[in-house]
Amino acid sequence: MKKLLKNIFLTAILLPFFLISCNNFKHSKEISKIDSLLTVLDSAKAKLHELDTIYVKNYYDKYLDNLKQIRENFKGKKDELTFRTMEQYGLINKPLRNFLRNFDNFNKEINYSKTQLKNLKCDIKNNKINKEKIAEYIDTESKAVNTLNKKINISVNSSKKYIKKFEKLNPKIYKIIKDLKTQITKKDTKS
Repeated sequence: MKKLLKNIFLTAILLPFFLISCNNFKHSKEISKIDSLLTVLDSAKAKLHELDTIYVKNYYDKYLDNLKQIRENFKGKKDELTFRTMEQYGLINKPLRNFLRNFDNFNKEINYSKTQLKNLKCDIKNNKINKEKIAEYIDTESKAVNTLNKKINISVNSSKKYIKKFEKLNPKIYKIIKDLKTQITKKDTKS
């Protein structure tokens, strides 16, 4: 009798662990896919934080200030070199502005996707989702994560590219501003 109770007791303890481990093995492919998507999100977050928003904002503010000075001081025709320089300089606006605008939303989307994936993983482990829906949900989350990752990569890489362009063009822009101010000062002293 003691031996029977001991066997029943051991079976009652070990059976749930065995069933859980078999169930997790049954969905190991899906769990692995979710884990890989979580890794993609971690990488996307690291990519997003390669650029500090304060750093980008400083460049953007300098850019806007330079444009303001050019608008205030520019009277008359532009020579070809000045025109091309200012045209190239004008391209800096959009990528930096978009990065600054989207930064918080990118972080929110990363956190939301992580929560969704962790909940999906938990539901799969606890058999709360039928087999047919698991693939559909993973596919939906996979598309969302990959789209988000692509947007972040484009935004960060574009911002880096245009920060370099800013650094290259900024001395020329400072010279243009200085020359414009000098021209205005000369005209004012002649008047």
